[in-house]
Amino acid sequence: MTCRVIADLTFKEGEISKNLIANMNR
Repeated sequence: MTCRVIADLTFKEGEISKNLIANMNR
């Protein structure tokens, strides 16, 4: 369960980072 939560958090962090980079490139 904890591994799943951590993986979910890192996934969300990665998505946020991708969005930030995409916005900067715009």
